Amino acid sequence: MADVERFEAELRDAFQRAATPGDSTGVADAIRKRAAAGDGGVSVTGAAAPGWGGAVLWRWLPWLGLVIAA
Repeated sequence: MADVERFEAELRDAFQRAATPGDSTGVADAIRKRAAAGDGGVSVTGAAAPGWGGAVLWRWLPWLGLVIAA
């Protein structure tokens, strides 16, 4: 039983160390600086996600025709 209790104590300590919050002010400051410099982030050019636009339909159309013909 001593091994199980020691394991539980070590596991509890490891979770507590992993859950300790870090200082996030550096990240927040970096985001504020980028936003103040006019960086709007990643721009999205299309209305659909990559690979889900109209071009996909044209690539699958021949296969769809083969399935319907079969």
